Amino acid sequence: MAFRSLGCVVLVILVWLPMRAQPPIVSPTDDLEQRVVAGLLASPDPAQQAWGAHLAGNYGQSKFVPDLRRLLEATHPDVQLQALDSLIRLNADVPSDDLMLLWPAHRTPVLILLARAFKENQEVLGSLTKQDLDPTEWVAVYNLLVSNKVSGVAADLLADLKVHITVTIYDAGVGPGIGCGGGGGVSKCGGPGFRPGFPPLYCYVLADRAQPGDVVLAPGRHPIYYRRQQTGSVNYNMIDRNVYRFDYLADLLMTQPESLPLRPQDSRTLAWTGADEYLAGLEAARQEANAGFQSLVRMLKERDLATSRETDGLKLAVELTVIDQRANQQPPLPTEPNRRSAATTLAGTATLG
Repeated sequence: MAFRSLGCVVLVILVWLPMRAQPPIVSPTDDLEQRVVAGLLASPDPAQQAWGAHLAGNYGQSKFVPDLRRLLEATHPDVQLQALDSLIRLNADVPSDDLMLLWPAHRTPVLILLARAFKENQEVLGSLTKQDLDPTEWVAVYNLLVSNKVSGVAADLLADLKVHITVTIYDAGVGPGIGCGGGGGVSKCGGPGFRPGFPPLYCYVLADRAQPGDVVLAPGRHPIYYRRQQTGSVNYNMIDRNVYRFDYLADLLMTQPESLPLRPQDSRTLAWTGADEYLAGLEAARQEANAGFQSLVRMLKERDLATSRETDGLKLAVELTVIDQRANQQPPLPTEPNRRSAATTLAGTATLG
């Protein structure tokens, strides 16, 4: 009985050894694809390089990521774009030094690859806030910085914070009127387009309204998505950067914007009783806004979201829009001492800095 058991063990070992020695099974089709792509990527011809980059992404061949990174330095824009496209599709990690060589020529794909490795690219993404970003780029970058509570982002938001106060002046005993407005925008899909001999060219666009197939780039209160397409444009909602700054500060404080001691917009009414009372009312509105700003700064410092070094010297920008609804608009509204109008009076309305 023992001998028979030992024989079974020997038989299993003899069968197992040849199985272990066999090479991995490779599909002839897969091998051919790799050889074709490798040959195209090694070609000095830009069109063939572009086809190699395009096919590497189509076939999901991550082994060619180093070659695709090398093509980021190509002089032909189609080659660069095809390499970026495949690097995105292959979920490749690309050093920021390589990517920033293509900024701002190929902004959106560069931003997508930077955002995918936020921890490594945090400093570079933070530096983009000092550049001229379009609305969706701006929101994407700040979504990432705020959600990760990057040091200095609170002070950065405070530095550009503004409050707009509308003050309506009316005759004593007469109520004021009201009004409103709105807007939106379009993000265009750029790129050099189709060229004879080159593969089809796709570009990437950012959007704040998701469609089927879109990918989340920067989650948050105002999420930003990206999509891959050949032509067309993307409509996005009206993005008020100043309002979004208040939202971001609320997110940092883990509260709602309505709970902040300051609002991006405010309105108040003043009954006309004389020039001195009018000027005192404007100054009171401004001082109230500044007091709210200082309270907000204290809250951020208490939560270790900002430091005195970062916030000392910061001042709130207060914009006053005065609407004169008095029946005769007489006497003329006086100008505040040591201040000048930031906009000429039009239809009884003036904006004061």
